[in-house]
Amino acid sequence: MLLAIFLGLLVVVLGQDLHPDDTPAQRVSVDPDDCLAFDGLLPDEDRPGGDCCHFIQCDSSMANKTGFRFACLYPLVWNREIPACDQDFNLAGACIHSTCSMSPPPRVGCESDAEIKATYGADHCCIEREDGVYQALPDISPAAYRFRYLDGEWPEDDAFNFLNCSKGDVFSSEDCCCETELAPVPECESDLYFQSPDDDCCSYHQCFPNKTGFWDVQCMGSVWNQAILNCDDPSLVPGCEDAECMEELVERECPLTLGSTQCCIGGVVYSLDTDDPFEDGSSFWVGDMENFENLAFCPVGQVFDVECCCCLGMAVFAPECDCIDFSFEEHFFEMDQLQNTSIQLGDATIEEGAGSCGANALAFDGDDVAILDFFARKSLGEEFTFSFAATGDGTILTNGGDGVAATFEVSVGGSTSVSITMYDGTGISLSGGGGEFVTITKVGDVISLYIDGSLSDSTEAKGSPDTTDYPLYIGDGYEGLFDALVFCSFGYDEAQVNALANGCNVVFQNDA
Repeated sequence: MLLAIFLGLLVVVLGQDLHPDDTPAQRVSVDPDDCLAFDGLLPDEDRPGGDCCHFIQCDSSMANKTGFRFACLYPLVWNREIPACDQDFNLAGACIHSTCSMSPPPRVGCESDAEIKATYGADHCCIEREDGVYQALPDISPAAYRFRYLDGEWPEDDAFNFLNCSKGDVFSSEDCCCETELAPVPECESDLYFQSPDDDCCSYHQCFPNKTGFWDVQCMGSVWNQAILNCDDPSLVPGCEDAECMEELVERECPLTLGSTQCCIGGVVYSLDTDDPFEDGSSFWVGDMENFENLAFCPVGQVFDVECCCCLGMAVFAPECDCIDFSFEEHFFEMDQLQNTSIQLGDATIEEGAGSCGANALAFDGDDVAILDFFARKSLGEEFTFSFAATGDGTILTNGGDGVAATFEVSVGGSTSVSITMYDGTGISLSGGGGEFVTITKVGDVISLYIDGSLSDSTEAKGSPDTTDYPLYIGDGYEGLFDALVFCSFGYDEAQVNALANGCNVVFQNDA
């Protein structure tokens, strides 16, 4: 996923600045092997009928079998050696930009602000000779406004598509800009930070950038020092040596009754957004639902879960993406080869020629730690398959840290041990002999441990494994090789586990 996001941003930077009426990007067929060889950006001139003024961005959502054809910004051409749009004289081959592109027509600039107001209303304005129309949105806020190109269209949803002036400023359609209506307050004329005679040692004031007002601010555990315009050690500020600036913290109480889509932590009520604009369960309210600034969103791929009162897991698994598979092969050193899920290798190194299912493996020396953020606050699920290959000794996996007990931990070597804590607090322990491939599955209410494809241990376990706020740490205290990390959101049967361990055969749910 991260690769797709990066390439999307790259296209925005490198691609032709399309006029609103221009033809959208053309979808073309590509070879998945070429997409890997060129890291997702292909020279268009290699395609029949292609030219050097265009390039192709592979579409990973279509298994890199198709891509989108984009034009370089005039007068640039595609340089496959960078890879990026470049001046044609920097290319080794013969490519003249004038043979395949032409200068875009100039944008039309605003000729008259009065004409814009007469056409669209007094709340509209433009800056002469600039290609844009502004509209004040006083119903949202005096500081709110929106923008479109002269021949463009307004965003469809005003609730999410508007801009704000700086704090203390308002948008003026008369002058077509953000401006200050209020005069600067006297206290802010000389410094942006000050202390009034009524303040105690613990408080001070910070002026707005436009000096029309100020915030009241507290020093937490320290006192204000006007000489350095900062909070400081009480012993260094005369008259404030004995000041107590740390208020006693009293935890707020949660309401006795909550709605079915609400939860509460530390007195703060969280509410699932039933009008979720993205319709993916990722948005929620923190506190007052009448204040638009309290609307929050989970990270991409996670949903807000009322039961744990947190962002959890992934919204859905697409049929081809119900597994992640880290092979550590070329092009996939720091991401899995199915979903582009990232992994931070840290000081772990790629060992060529040492792979269990391919050419490469990760090597750990006992102090190296790789980090998989995918599992932070993410349960393994009601059913799952978790498998890896390891030829070393020590604790290979854990999601604990800084005094927080792990809810998932695996150690390998002469023997294999697995420790899992379920959501209800039940502790699960599985053990087996030594081996290369370790596979843990949960099918129904049974968790099982397989070593090299053969069942070693199993026990009853209801529900899902518990989570921690920490990611999954790989290799902390482990010395040896690690490879072929596979996680699936469903449980493999014994035949599939055996095929995974002995043939490196990853099965998707729609193939199971």
